[in-house]
Amino acid sequence: MKDKDNSKFDVEIDVTGEADDDDVDWLECISAIETPKGVLYFCDSAYFAQAAKSISKLEDSCIALESGNQGDQLVVDNPASCQDRRISKSIPSFISRFSHGVCLYSITGYNPLNIQQDSVENHFCNQSLLQDLRDAFPDSEILKNFSYFPRKPNHFERGFTIMVPIGHPTNQEATVYRLAMKYKQAAYFVCEIEETGEHRQKLVLLLGEKPEVVEESLVVLERLSYHPAYLHRDNNSVFHRFEDAMDILSKCAHFPETQELFHIAKHSVLRTESSTNSAMAERHPVIAMEGISEAGITKQSKQLSESLGAQRIQSPPTCIQHLRQTFDKQNDLVRAAFYSVGNYIVSAQMQEMAQKSPVIVDRYWNSTVAFTIVSEVGTGASNLPPKNHFVYEWPSDLPKPDTVVFIGSKREMRKKSKVKGQCEKGQQAKQMILETFRRMKMSDWIEVDRCKDKCWSSDAITAVTIDKLSALNLISLDQSSGDSLCPAAATLHPSKVHDVIHVEVDAVNGVGKDDIPFL
Repeated sequence: MKDKDNSKFDVEIDVTGEADDDDVDWLECISAIETPKGVLYFCDSAYFAQAAKSISKLEDSCIALESGNQGDQLVVDNPASCQDRRISKSIPSFISRFSHGVCLYSITGYNPLNIQQDSVENHFCNQSLLQDLRDAFPDSEILKNFSYFPRKPNHFERGFTIMVPIGHPTNQEATVYRLAMKYKQAAYFVCEIEETGEHRQKLVLLLGEKPEVVEESLVVLERLSYHPAYLHRDNNSVFHRFEDAMDILSKCAHFPETQELFHIAKHSVLRTESSTNSAMAERHPVIAMEGISEAGITKQSKQLSESLGAQRIQSPPTCIQHLRQTFDKQNDLVRAAFYSVGNYIVSAQMQEMAQKSPVIVDRYWNSTVAFTIVSEVGTGASNLPPKNHFVYEWPSDLPKPDTVVFIGSKREMRKKSKVKGQCEKGQQAKQMILETFRRMKMSDWIEVDRCKDKCWSSDAITAVTIDKLSALNLISLDQSSGDSLCPAAATLHPSKVHDVIHVEVDAVNGVGKDDIPFL
């Protein structure tokens, strides 16, 4: 992270996560609810006032997390008075459909005495809690939430917020209390917001013999610079070591599919490490192809491999494809561990394949990271980790491809987002994935932009890709050479001029099958 020297106040974040729990004041907790319109952050007004110091003299609050050369710091840009930043004035649209007001109940399944020691258990408990909440509140909206402490960012937990109309005939808090006791929680949170905007908040502590109610006054924070799950390496589901992913999966050893995955992974990775490391200096190029879900990466990778006379492999590889159904049903952490291990199996296979011919990889580590991040941070590009963040660092124990071919167009995505009938949520997710790819982009990537490169068919995309690979000397277009890695490329597209290509353009673009001049 880049150093900052303009920090505005001095609440330091312990990025090591080694601070004692005794050093943490529970009122310092920053919480958030993931609403359909974005993430709503809030904290106790007393803590906000203490952190901002001269808060009563300032206006227009906006909290952001910035990085400092001594670690991350919580900094406030133009903090406003607490009185002007209550929930009632910050989220009217959030409760507008509740004519008589709404009651928000927040609860988690995380073990309060075991936040990080067993993250798999915490995720499974949350998964079970969510099902219990759906059964107990079948007609209520359930939103994701999370909380953390700026002084101890590895003390991060996820949970859920239930929205119940005020005046509901049954005692909903009794159900929340019962679930809190079932999952051995230290507390749960209740916030009542009336139709007038008046609100009451309380924290119900469950550590003593009887519940203890602590009245709170909250301040809504307009934004943070990026999602707090990425303040600390242990808070998210992106893996940078083979052993870390395997360790998470080892907590799921009761699944027969896990045992099978372990056998395949250990056999592939260990065998390849012992047999191919010495030969990797002399091998054929390895080219990974990446893009959003509708980029047609599978089709393009097949076409490129055929054009180059290359072998093709996809991630997850064929040998574990049948296990996807089991792991796709699991929580984010376990699911991400499965796909990460899949990348290591792919790397072992592609190293062996590269001894004989070029290799095209249909998605690799970058896709795993992009889809994992977007799944965790929700909507809003401001939630994404910034460029050069540690989460985008390539794992030191995972072999890199010679280059990444990224297929995508921000301009095309923007046009599709304006088309009526398109799923707004789906388009937002695709835009987030595209932006995540761009933030992790390296200098040796090859980008094929359908709009900028004016290639509207799969043949044209392959042609442009081959030209760009040739420009980097990764392939040769010279068929007279016996060392040519691209025997079919010369007839497919012999030059770098893309002014006229025979293409098939779909009806969305309003053009039929013809010779299209691209101006």
